[in-house]
Amino acid sequence: MVKLKEKIAGSTELLGKLWFLARPYGLLKPSFVLFVILLQGVLQVAGVTSIFPFLALASDPNAFRASGIGLAVLRHLPAMDDAILLTWAGALSVVVLVLSNAANLLSDYVRARYAHGLGHWLRLRLLEQMVSRPWGYFLTQNTGVLIKKASNDVINMVHFVLLPLLEGIARLVTAVLLIFTLLLINFTVAATAALVLGFYYAVVFKLLQVSRRGLS
Repeated sequence: MVKLKEKIAGSTELLGKLWFLARPYGLLKPSFVLFVILLQGVLQVAGVTSIFPFLALASDPNAFRASGIGLAVLRHLPAMDDAILLTWAGALSVVVLVLSNAANLLSDYVRARYAHGLGHWLRLRLLEQMVSRPWGYFLTQNTGVLIKKASNDVINMVHFVLLPLLEGIARLVTAVLLIFTLLLINFTVAATAALVLGFYYAVVFKLLQVSRRGLS
């Protein structure tokens, strides 16, 4: 419990430092990144859920026509036989899957562009502050350390902190939307699956921690 509190406190402190660095870069850019991440999650859910009506229609067209979802969908469509309906359902599923994959690519691009743009902006700010210092300051400083702070530290922050953080947020948003959708469809099955998977990942994480301690 103590370790969990320490991890939460460390994560909160890290997020605070990142926000302190990124806030002067502008609020519109991270807002757009979050919007694209949300769009990615929505299209991911749409891509997954679009497969189920197609499979249900392919396995038993009459049962799909008699179901609540089938009645709600067919009420807004012209009359068509099973073959045409299956063709349209398959085409729609393919289109949604293509859109969800395109959203994944767009999200990766937007996240990478924002992270590297912020890194470039931070390097310029650091260099500007260094150049503005008096000449005597550089006589008492290690030039290699200054270059490292202006370049390598920022690159490490972008690649090992900011990009993984944005990817984690994207995965978390998608997972929450998928779980919410499953809960709406079937609460019992979704809750059971969430508990089983959560227990499984907790055991795997614990085993990894034990193995790392043994290797160290």
